[in-house]
Amino acid sequence: MKKNVISVSIAVTVWAALATMPAGADICQRRARRCSTPPRPAAKAAQTERAVAAARRLEPGELIVVPIAYHVVYGSYGTWANDEPDDLAHAPALELTDRQTAALNRAFRRTGISFVTVDAEIRDFAPWSEPERLGKPSVEELQAMLHDLTADSPGVLHVFLMREAENRAAPAESRSIFDGEGEDGIIMNWGYLPYVEGLHPGADRKFRRLYFEGETLVHLVGHYAGLRHTFEAADGDCTESCAQTTDYVRDTPPHRWLYDDDGLCVPLDTCKAASGLDPTTNYMNLEPDLCASEFTPGQVERMQRMVRLYRPNLIEPAPAGSP
Repeated sequence: MKKNVISVSIAVTVWAALATMPAGADICQRRARRCSTPPRPAAKAAQTERAVAAARRLEPGELIVVPIAYHVVYGSYGTWANDEPDDLAHAPALELTDRQTAALNRAFRRTGISFVTVDAEIRDFAPWSEPERLGKPSVEELQAMLHDLTADSPGVLHVFLMREAENRAAPAESRSIFDGEGEDGIIMNWGYLPYVEGLHPGADRKFRRLYFEGETLVHLVGHYAGLRHTFEAADGDCTESCAQTTDYVRDTPPHRWLYDDDGLCVPLDTCKAASGLDPTTNYMNLEPDLCASEFTPGQVERMQRMVRLYRPNLIEPAPAGSP
């Protein structure tokens, strides 16, 4: 069901500092635009990996079906005098959420994971907005919104699409976008939706050129299902040596993140002592849409095990009588 929930608010904004990232945010976010997810303490990581190793993959006939509720939220960004307004007229059309779900199903088509849109709505951020603020919303505002809009449907993947949000996903094992518990789902800048000029003309040429297929949400759903960046070390450090690089997947070659997201799409070998080139086409690298195109078999296995462990409600059993 789709609906418009549109409220009217009038606010006078004055100077305020931009909201900062919450303590402990993934340091990888400083080196790329695509996402920032909470890191795991070392003890928690070890516990998780032992549990993953013991978990089962999907059984024959089982499927992972992810119901998605999209929330297009306008009015969260306090604008200055010369900024484009963050209002209903400048929000993306709800039709783009259908394109986004189609992009997810395309990317995950060989993984045993599929997606279905169960709701899409437009909301004004006014009920959670602090008065007289410019710039991005605070963590406290976001937490209040997530709490209110997810409380009645915890078994659904809630995707919040906002103008200037930091892209963030709740990892499977913590089920929380921020440090702590209770804020499950994904927050994404709506500029990363599939680009269709008639539905949401984008002003940023870089978004239009590099992020036009909706694959940033593919990357974020990878985190939601238990994957890490392909270059990310066990302790969350993106900058250390190749020997420390592990995403806990056996078939993603070790590599380092050395450049920003300018859409190079060129073969690299940043860890020459290890076999294999950098996985430039992998969705869990930080390449833009025109480069990314695959998950490895090891990543698929990990997602299935992680969903079994931490999001078992998403698994549909095999039909009765199936082998």
